[in-house]
Amino acid sequence: MAITTHHNYRHYVIALLFLSSVVNFADRQVFGLLIESIKRDLIVTDSEIGLLTGFVFAIFHSIAGLPIARWADTGSRRLVIFTGMMGWSLCTIGCGLAANFPLLVLARLGIGVGEAAGTPTAHSLVSDYFAKDRRGTALGIVSVGAGMGVLVASLGGGWLNQLYGWRTAFIVLGIPGILLSLLIFFTLKEPVRGQLDGKAYKPPKSIVASVTTLFSMRAYRHIVMMAALHGFVGSTGLFWHPSFMQRVHGLSSAEVGTALAMLSPPFAMLGMLLMGKPSDALARKDMRWYVWLMATTMVSVVPFQLFLYCWPTRDALYALAFISFGAGAGIPALHAVTQFIAPTNSRAMASAINVTIVNLAGSGIGAALVGILNDVLAPAFGQEAIRYSLLVNAVAAVWCAFHALMAAKTVRADAAATAAAV
Repeated sequence: MAITTHHNYRHYVIALLFLSSVVNFADRQVFGLLIESIKRDLIVTDSEIGLLTGFVFAIFHSIAGLPIARWADTGSRRLVIFTGMMGWSLCTIGCGLAANFPLLVLARLGIGVGEAAGTPTAHSLVSDYFAKDRRGTALGIVSVGAGMGVLVASLGGGWLNQLYGWRTAFIVLGIPGILLSLLIFFTLKEPVRGQLDGKAYKPPKSIVASVTTLFSMRAYRHIVMMAALHGFVGSTGLFWHPSFMQRVHGLSSAEVGTALAMLSPPFAMLGMLLMGKPSDALARKDMRWYVWLMATTMVSVVPFQLFLYCWPTRDALYALAFISFGAGAGIPALHAVTQFIAPTNSRAMASAINVTIVNLAGSGIGAALVGILNDVLAPAFGQEAIRYSLLVNAVAAVWCAFHALMAAKTVRADAAATAAAV
């Protein structure tokens, strides 16, 4: 039956999904705030941190992502989110209880598997609660939860680490997800799939069929690359900026947390909130605006990236505000165009592929690459090596803009073909 489209309940759902995103990103990103303390306590190198807690995390997240998305496209999305959130929250607590580095890595991998259930399932639910011309705004609000999660991780993780140690930080941040998962299990209703698109829902034949259909569209292939490179910029920064601020500018753990909380998440959230409605409004006239906006915002952050990494004094840290705003401003458009172009029966899969690629590019390749470059460049530059390692983010931003422009060439035709076929 067609339920759950009542105005007030839709807002309640958005609130739940927003909080889900907060918990997801707080549990994921707090690790970056704790790297220096973990290194000292467990005696590990940057390469080990980047490879084992970054790259391997992304691999496990990716392996879990597609079958979980299949479950979300065919089964109860409420159960998917509940199970994933309960799992990743318990593993976050497990990070704090880990007696050694291998156990910490194992718990970190569990977080990756659990969090694979979060974003794709939430995006699929939004698409069945909000019509096409309102999804950019709704997805923007849910995405703001990511910024809020980073803020919680920055302030909470930074101060808890300084006052009580990194283990306590993990344990405290893991508890809210357990409580929220129970609230979702008992109060979230499952909407009818495709009820706002005017077409009957047809279950996907298989994971392979869904993936093949999506990648048959030229625009989607460029959207995936766009998501990957956007994720590279964002995730690499979130993972290594705390260490950059401590090593290059001498900030303490609490100072890093406070600085990041002031300069990064608020501006990223502002970008998401301010650009949600404009992106929808522009896309009503021409849906290519979704990808044009991504190209514009990513090019705009490059000068600020160069200033952040190359300027010798702490004044450079103010550039984080502009980088965060620009990166956040493109997110509603990225999510909206993905849901717009994807068939009704493959929306969670389309989002899962994006999330998988983002994690492989950012938490995986980006985190590992910067860690390896730090160790390679350290003999020549010492603590300053991280400045030059992070310059790869500027290259990724320009590359992202290129794929956005390429997607614009066929996105309308591919979206029309999808609408006619489903």
